[in-house]
Amino acid sequence: MAPSHALRCCKRALNWIPVLFINLVVGWSYYAYVVELCVCEYTDFMGRVDRSQWRTSCSCSQFRDTIPNNAERISYLVVFHVFFTMFVWAYWKTICSTPASPSKAFGLPRAEKELYEREEQAERQQEILKKVARNLPVYTRTAGGAIRYCDICQVVKPDRCHHCSTCEMCVLKMDHHCPWVNNCVGFSNYKFFVLFLAYASLYCVVICATVIQYFIKFWTKQLPDTHAKFHILFLFFVAAMFFISILSLLSYHLWLVGKNRTTIEAFRAPVFANGPDKSGFSLGFGRNVAEVFGDEAKYWMFPVVSNLGDGHSFVTRLVHIDREQANCVLQQNGKSHADGVGTSPCVLSNNIQHTVDDSKETIEEYLHAMEEALNITIDPACLQEPPLASDVIQQLDVFGFCLYGMLTCMSCISLLLYLEQCVYIYKKMPYPKKTTIIWITGAAPVIATMACFGMWIPKAVMFTDMTSNCYFAVVVYKVLVLIIEELGGSDGFMKRFLGEGFRINTGPCCCCCLCLPRVPMSWRMLFWLKLGALQYAILKTVLSVLCIILWTNGYFDLSDLEITGTAIWINPFIGVLTIVSLWPVAITFMNTNSHLRGLNIVPKYAMYQLILVLSQLQTSIINILALDGTIACAPPFSSQARGSMLSQQMMIMEMFIISLVNRCLYRRTYDTLPSEARDNEQNTKVLVEHDV
Repeated sequence: MAPSHALRCCKRALNWIPVLFINLVVGWSYYAYVVELCVCEYTDFMGRVDRSQWRTSCSCSQFRDTIPNNAERISYLVVFHVFFTMFVWAYWKTICSTPASPSKAFGLPRAEKELYEREEQAERQQEILKKVARNLPVYTRTAGGAIRYCDICQVVKPDRCHHCSTCEMCVLKMDHHCPWVNNCVGFSNYKFFVLFLAYASLYCVVICATVIQYFIKFWTKQLPDTHAKFHILFLFFVAAMFFISILSLLSYHLWLVGKNRTTIEAFRAPVFANGPDKSGFSLGFGRNVAEVFGDEAKYWMFPVVSNLGDGHSFVTRLVHIDREQANCVLQQNGKSHADGVGTSPCVLSNNIQHTVDDSKETIEEYLHAMEEALNITIDPACLQEPPLASDVIQQLDVFGFCLYGMLTCMSCISLLLYLEQCVYIYKKMPYPKKTTIIWITGAAPVIATMACFGMWIPKAVMFTDMTSNCYFAVVVYKVLVLIIEELGGSDGFMKRFLGEGFRINTGPCCCCCLCLPRVPMSWRMLFWLKLGALQYAILKTVLSVLCIILWTNGYFDLSDLEITGTAIWINPFIGVLTIVSLWPVAITFMNTNSHLRGLNIVPKYAMYQLILVLSQLQTSIINILALDGTIACAPPFSSQARGSMLSQQMMIMEMFIISLVNRCLYRRTYDTLPSEARDNEQNTKVLVEHDV
């Protein structure tokens, strides 16, 4: 009992990792915008820096205000805090709202419950459920026509209600379990979730619109290299990437609101008496929106409860109601349902039968229906392998085709721009720097292209991910090579830093070990730095080939987390190799970036780190959540396949933006870095001019 309890506690803790990640990103964005952009006024050692003289004093300047106009600062802060407040408000309402569960009226009475538990035949169990469901406003059935019953919660499922394995409860009008809020999105908080997406998009728009002019000034060196530069540049990139990712999700859910569907119903149509129909609950655009946001438009923009109904019964289209339900058609707002507008289900107090009359069915038809009506909680498709590409195409609707088409265009554009950039670099750059830059700039297009293949062909995700990871393993080594090449190659690097103490308490290994001594640079240390970065490129490729060989014989399965499985041993070992390879690159960058400011090494390194986080950490988090079942299955996608699909779609959009940024950084020529003697001469000249 103790191990299972400990395992559940670990799973619950892991489920909060995406929420913690979002909070850290939002907290940093608040600091970068408010403190670094709007509030901080940077001064030098003698006091306030004269803005007209910053070019002559920037060498010793530590602080300086980025926005000189106070009125502009105040206006930025006011607008920013308005959208920040609404964004955080909607986000935490989505997290903290307890999912609504079915009322006690949908539970089995004690006598029927005992009879149901004693009965072994599915036919007799269905007879008991039908008897109970006659007094309930239940219109939907299972795929085989049986009453929807949850064996875990022991309740008859209301329409649009589903059981969430992560929350361990039935959720009214369940849309999906969102890992980014660690909560089920359903009847109680779907409005909050849509507002969260809307305000998150507007929050990113406000940041991009107000930061872009200072982003350009920092980029073109119209502003000095202060501490705020990194925050402003990185803030713009992150806001732009999150905006594109969130915009697609927001568009999808606005489309669902207009159609009055949930995400589950978009993948698997609800089954009525006349068969499955995705539009069974659609009552027209206006009434569909009002069902989520309420009748009073003044409450639409605020994350407060204003949705209609109680979550147990929903208005349905008249053509899809059982023939027995015609007796319980009610009038709403003084209008007759003969208009075809909609019909209201009976309330709980109406004791009217609306199931198919068994006396009108033959015994053969009844038994055949019961054989197909096994009441299972998990859809069989959730346990299947990833679907074929043809199955993916067949289940796409108009929005799905538009989304897949847009993402495919993004990956193609990034690949074409990269090929054109390779031609430019090959003609303009000297060897061997040009091959190094071609390798590094190819990371985002290659990952986007592989993600596009994985999106269209879910069965190939393991191979596309391995290809992307093997390529990026080489990029890690190439980043170290680029830094050394920019400093004059190995010989030039050693002329500058031979005998100089290098700080090794950097991420990802020893960033907290401030007591570590500095290690003097030597040829031996340079060799170990290169070897530490190169080992990942070699071993990652070797282990990927080994995984493919084991997979062909059935010995490697990413979803097999048993101690006897190979994945549980190989993947952590690859994680250790990754950390070991990142450390030498971080050591070299942290000790040499001050010499390479003129070559935009900081934003280049930031883009490399961003690719690392998105392609490795983000993908790992999504895969863990999918294996845990936090990301719900949506036939024909299982939980793992759907998690991979979401990861591929996000990766394409993110890598597309990074490809554009890398194009601006690398598709240009920089002045050659001066030698060490000339560099010291220029530094002395600047100091003399400053003293004068």
